[in-house]
Amino acid sequence: MTSQPTASAGPVGQAAATPAVRRPGTLLAAIGIAVAAAIATIVSGIVMVTGGEDLAIDIVATIADEDAASVRDAMAGSALMGEAVDTLNARGIMALVTGAALLLFALFMGRAAVWSRVLVTISAALLLFVDLVILGDEGTKLMQMPAALGILGAIATFVLVWLPPNNRYARQLKANR
Repeated sequence: MTSQPTASAGPVGQAAATPAVRRPGTLLAAIGIAVAAAIATIVSGIVMVTGGEDLAIDIVATIADEDAASVRDAMAGSALMGEAVDTLNARGIMALVTGAALLLFALFMGRAAVWSRVLVTISAALLLFVDLVILGDEGTKLMQMPAALGILGAIATFVLVWLPPNNRYARQLKANR
């Protein structure tokens, strides 16, 4: 019996072309949601860092059920006001850093490499912690609503990043190298 070349085999000495690997929708969803969660947390951080004394006065006025002008007069230049502003700045910087880290690592997740998914998971966990602190403390709706969106996005990111289609995609890309 003689062997006949098959239609899929190329010329002698050439390897058969490997089919293109399609990026799964779950990976695109994971990237999109991680980016959205990061941006929401960055927005919350920007509000806290740029709000300064005015934001602290609004928060104290809401807690004390007073108008902002009377709170401003009572707390102007006090050590308590300085502490409130410093606390807002510290939380805002934490939100900016964790949001930027998640954004950066989510953009590296295009090939679903394990290292990038691990870094996205760690960043999402840190972002979740920071957003829970922001949401659990007194604040304005402008800083708490993006934090709530960040929490929901971080939880969805945990699930989407490690779905089986993403694992198969990463293995196929590695095997095709």
